[in-house]
Amino acid sequence: MARADNAPRSFKCRQCGTIFTARGETGTCPICGCECRAGECAMLEASDEGY
Repeated sequence: MARADNAPRSFKCRQCGTIFTARGETGTCPICGCECRAGECAMLEASDEGY
């Protein structure tokens, strides 16, 4: 899947549902500490442009 330049990768935590920006292929939820990886937590892309 092609990625947009202005769409940073984010994860939706599988434990608490918090959406947070990931730096790379993994991320740690800032709320509950769950380790998220592709395939374990939902990966989202959202524009960071101020529309």
